[in-house]
Amino acid sequence: MSLIAPASAPRDSGAVDEAVAALEKLGFAVKLGRHARRRRGFIAGKDRERAADLMAMFTDPKVRGIICARGGYGSARLLPLLDYVAIRANPKVFAGFSDITSLHCALLKQSNLLSFHGPMAASQIARPDFPEFSRQSWLRTMLEPAASGSICQGYEGDTVKVIRRGSVSGQLIGGNLSVIFERSVNFIARYVNPWTTRGELKLNHLATADTSVATPRGNYQRDTITEGLTNALVHRDYTVRDGLSKILIFDNRIEIINPCRYNMLPIESIKFGIVSAPNPRLKSIFKNPMYGIKTTGGGVPKMLQEGKAFSGHAPEIKIINGEFRLRLDAS
Repeated sequence: MSLIAPASAPRDSGAVDEAVAALEKLGFAVKLGRHARRRRGFIAGKDRERAADLMAMFTDPKVRGIICARGGYGSARLLPLLDYVAIRANPKVFAGFSDITSLHCALLKQSNLLSFHGPMAASQIARPDFPEFSRQSWLRTMLEPAASGSICQGYEGDTVKVIRRGSVSGQLIGGNLSVIFERSVNFIARYVNPWTTRGELKLNHLATADTSVATPRGNYQRDTITEGLTNALVHRDYTVRDGLSKILIFDNRIEIINPCRYNMLPIESIKFGIVSAPNPRLKSIFKNPMYGIKTTGGGVPKMLQEGKAFSGHAPEIKIINGEFRLRLDAS
């Protein structure tokens, strides 16, 4: 089992030693990433160092599994530095959660790798208060060549309840929704200028009037972008399994696209931005401040109002060929 730190650094070098000891106590022979003890600010070393550790473990034939030390921040910065062809050719267990969601999504999309959304070595497994139930569940899932069984196996609490009995089958894609939201916002901000107010935009124009801009960037109202992304995530029609959610950025507009089952737009049902009812559990994540997702709220009505006030063009919502499209025009 290899131990790497692709995101934030563990609290100190001692935390890395404790993580190694905890994995060895469980019976693993541990190979530590070359840069796992590095620290660059709050990140565990330079981007290329962390990416190199990940690739070294995937291409090492002696390594059967990779576990991350902790989450935090920084995983998304590794995505353009990875060799997804080499990873596809060397599939193995990869485990972590929280910020590691960026890597899970990329490995699934680019390398078709089944990975494991689970506890991490330094921040969970090495802790003395890590529940034995969680430890056994993790070991069973990692080591046994069979389905991991009921989530209640070995659980003595009473917090789990059956909502609807029956048997289903399908793909289970785990991850941290706030990470996906944040990465989507950051992706858009790489190519456009998000502003809070129209006045802020005017002040910037005055400040940069005598400078040349090599690459033109559209100007958008920040809350309009975040509200559009919120609705795209909360209202994704997951019954359309083969369709992709898309963010398209043009010189003068942004389009956020979701697949849907309908080819008409019943206006009376557009309360939150799409024709299907919102997923109440996903919606609650965006409403609860503990998840750290910062949105202004107000739904589509506020998005339409503020988008028009900022750019002079109201955001456009329509359905074309089984796709729900939200168009935001630049100022």
